[in-house]
Amino acid sequence: MDFNRKLPIGMQTFSQIIEGNYVYVDKTGLIAKVLNAGKAVFLSRPRRFGKSLFVSTLDAYFSGRKELFNGLDIAEDEIKMAEQEHREPWIKYPVINITFDANNYYSEEKLREKIIQNLKNCEEKYDCKGDESVDVDTRFGNLIKNLSEKTNLPVVILIDEYDKALLQVIDNPELLETYKNILKGFYGNLKGSDQYIKFAFITGVTKFSKVSIFSDLNNLNDISMSDRYADICGITKNEIIYAFQPEINAMAKKNNLSYSDCLSKLKEKYDGYHFTPKMLDVYNSFCLLKAFEELDFGNYWFETATPTFLVKAIHQASFDMRGFEDGIPIGRDDISDYRLSYANIVPMMYQTGYLTIKDYNPKYGICTLGYPNNEVKFAFSKKLLEEYTYLYENAPVLSYPVFASYVDMGQIDKFMTAVKAIFASIPHPTSQKQYELNYQAIFYLIFKLMGQEMYTEVITNIGRIDAVCETKDYIYLFEFKLNGTVEDALKQIEDKDYACKYSASGKQIVKIGVAFSEEKRNIEEYKII
Repeated sequence: MDFNRKLPIGMQTFSQIIEGNYVYVDKTGLIAKVLNAGKAVFLSRPRRFGKSLFVSTLDAYFSGRKELFNGLDIAEDEIKMAEQEHREPWIKYPVINITFDANNYYSEEKLREKIIQNLKNCEEKYDCKGDESVDVDTRFGNLIKNLSEKTNLPVVILIDEYDKALLQVIDNPELLETYKNILKGFYGNLKGSDQYIKFAFITGVTKFSKVSIFSDLNNLNDISMSDRYADICGITKNEIIYAFQPEINAMAKKNNLSYSDCLSKLKEKYDGYHFTPKMLDVYNSFCLLKAFEELDFGNYWFETATPTFLVKAIHQASFDMRGFEDGIPIGRDDISDYRLSYANIVPMMYQTGYLTIKDYNPKYGICTLGYPNNEVKFAFSKKLLEEYTYLYENAPVLSYPVFASYVDMGQIDKFMTAVKAIFASIPHPTSQKQYELNYQAIFYLIFKLMGQEMYTEVITNIGRIDAVCETKDYIYLFEFKLNGTVEDALKQIEDKDYACKYSASGKQIVKIGVAFSEEKRNIEEYKII
């Protein structure tokens, strides 16, 4: 591997990447397309896909920093656009760059402080003093007007992560409504100051169409699901092969893989995101770069993007998690039906990157959503298990590879002992908090984290098997009884001849009866035959 090659892991500033000679996947060819999309453009993408980097790239372009774009696609495009528009190339426009980055917006004051800081940064940059006695709405409007009149040019407005504060308080309806009102007035300047604005670009995780803060902006063009911009964020397979040959070769060597097998494993782990019906495969850029740096197929996105509000919403709604793998049908337009509440779990799952488009039926306009890749499936299952078992802190060591080895080798007694220890660690109800124990969901998640295929409520000709796990050599049939006995559970397996369905498999069939005690909140007894 060429150790002179520097990977821009987590870097969001275009100028630093170019000036620091970091590896850069050229996305500048999309700038001309975005400018043709309208005067005000909105892009929704999950976190860690490069939205902020594209915003920074636009900042450098509109700031006329020609030297940063030598050899990149936009260099030639800019000459052509300037000729068509009868202007000089690389005009230096005034740019108002507003970002809602990694702040903790736990109070109204914190949100206002962040807005004011954004405005002050721009006022100081262009020596355009603002009036601190007016509200943030008026101050923003004054800045746009004054900056345009001072430079005799229209202003470019870039707003990154517009919904960051909203998502942080999604479980606080009162504060959420307050934030909406603040931001609605603030963003209203994009329409009220239209005559002073050349171009506006807004990014976020959640789509704007159902969010009231943008209700007045009828000129805002959402390009999030347009095929023309499918690769605006993230990295495509062609881009990986073109830009990261040394890293792929080094990773293949480190992991004893062929070049093609290494590409296949990268695809299995980090690919699978489809943001438009075109179904163009997009890799998560942050995870891919981390994998190249570590030369290891690890789980990197969820280390920095814990979806706390999302797992709570799924638990509270008692959502059937099997749908995540089976595929969830939803209308294309309904994907944007986001009202910043716990009620709409599926659109939230898509917009935050935990589900993606797996299939599209153009006749009915129906998207089928599912997990994009194994990294998301594993990491999200882990967070869900924490939510279902309430094991946020002081959890027992859960070695899923060890659990999997027990099941693979037919040592189901050791596995059941380990599972029983997990249930024993779940906190008991207190006067402050009531825990609803969903033991079937917990079993399901444990098997998913082990990498094992587990099927629940499997239909036979005369009944439903509670759970089935199939490995290379074994088929495990589980029957659960709440406040019942293992004898009742095993009798049901025998009476309904659940094993018959698998008799031709050639695998050893193991029957497990499991009795749960509601009072003890644990496995009262289990028996294996």
